[in-house]
Amino acid sequence: MTVETALREVNYAVLDLQAADYNTFERPLKRLALALNADDLKIITDDLKSKVDFDKFLENSSPGGGMAGSARLNWPSVREEEFGITIHLIERAANNPEWFLDLAFRYFYSGSKLLGNLRKIVSSVIIPFNRDFLAYVNEILPPPPQENPSTSPTVAYNINNMYNSPIQNIAPGGHGVQATFYSYDELESIVALYKRHVDELGLDKAQRRRADAQVATIEAQLIDEPDPTIIRAAGKSLKTIIEGAIGGAAGNAIAAAPIWTPLFSMFS
Repeated sequence: MTVETALREVNYAVLDLQAADYNTFERPLKRLALALNADDLKIITDDLKSKVDFDKFLENSSPGGGMAGSARLNWPSVREEEFGITIHLIERAANNPEWFLDLAFRYFYSGSKLLGNLRKIVSSVIIPFNRDFLAYVNEILPPPPQENPSTSPTVAYNINNMYNSPIQNIAPGGHGVQATFYSYDELESIVALYKRHVDELGLDKAQRRRADAQVATIEAQLIDEPDPTIIRAAGKSLKTIIEGAIGGAAGNAIAAAPIWTPLFSMFS
């Protein structure tokens, strides 16, 4: 399994875990641990784990008082150490799901129901880890070879009249303001659109990692009331990646350009 494939498996496992309940969380949790230890990715995760002592991390946590929910984990401030702690946590949780539920109850208390605690540790620890770890791996891997711009095909769009268009034309010296609101259903449809058609774009490894990371960020916002600022930043990045693929690819990708109209309109 390549790094690209392993990262995709990590992302899919986190998405499944996000939607899981008390009866189904064990399977995606084990799938996540396996993906983090797959082939070439294991070199990276082993190095991150070697930087921390997970048992000492638990020992140094704040036990809190007698009130449920008062205990706190003292996370390291160094990004690589935080990744290492989280990977240890995921692996131990996959091997011992009951321990994972106890940890969620102690440090991520959200009420008397186990599902609330489970959802809180996933949204507070695992989803942010997925987003940041994808970006981290993308940073440390060598960049893919660049195409020669002179040989890359281009697509030109000639626009005459525009009615109800997401494109805004503002004259020099003018000022434009656009208020944006995103509904749950709209965002869910964009995520579903991406999953159905992303393979048609022919993204390279780095592009696919970046695109998956943006979609994971959008999906994380669906847990609670979406933050328009976060969604717009992720959506515009995703739009840029897909526009580049459509403009630089041939065949199916160009023919499929209208498929992506909802995404282009939402994040114009």
